[in-house]
Amino acid sequence: MDVLVVAFTGDDGPGLVHALAEVISDHGGSWESSHMVSWHGVFAGTLVVTAEADRCEALAEDLRALDGMLQIHVRAATRTPVREGVRSIRLDVVGRDHPGIVEEFTAAIARPRVNVRCLDSRSTQMPGGGQELRVHAHLEVGGGTDLHAWFDGLHDLARRLDVELTLTPAGE
Repeated sequence: MDVLVVAFTGDDGPGLVHALAEVISDHGGSWESSHMVSWHGVFAGTLVVTAEADRCEALAEDLRALDGMLQIHVRAATRTPVREGVRSIRLDVVGRDHPGIVEEFTAAIARPRVNVRCLDSRSTQMPGGGQELRVHAHLEVGGGTDLHAWFDGLHDLARRLDVELTLTPAGE
C-alpha cells in the first residue's frame, strides 16, 4: 500500500467530508487519519489515505477534481528513515498571548534541530481582557542533543515571557 497525504481548504458547508470519503472509497482507498476544522467559515484539514500503488494516481486526480468545493493538494508520502536516539517530547505552553510569542518558542525549539511532529495552538479571550494562548506540540529530539541545556533554555524563555511551560516524555 502507498500513502497519500491530502491537504485542503474551502468554504465550509455540508457534504465536504462525505465528498472526500466517497472519492477515497471509489478507489478502494483507506482513510487512515485526519484532522479537520472549520474556522471563521473556512474548512481546512489534512488527511492520510492508503491505497494500492496502481490506484494512487487516479485517486489523487479525482481528489483534485473536487476543485470548486475544496482546494486540494495531494502528495505521495515518503518513508522517513528511522533515526537513532530520537526522543519524543510533549510541550505545553499556556499564558498571555502577544505578537511574536509562537515565533520565539519555535526559534528556541529549532536551535538544537528538534522536529515538530504536531503543533496545535489556540488563542482565546481571557476574563478581564487580553488573550490566552495555549500551545500543545509533539516534538522529536535527535540523539546528541543536550536535553538539560535545551530544557533550561526553554524554561528561561517561559519565565521571561511569563508563561507556564511543561515538557514531558510523549506517552506519559
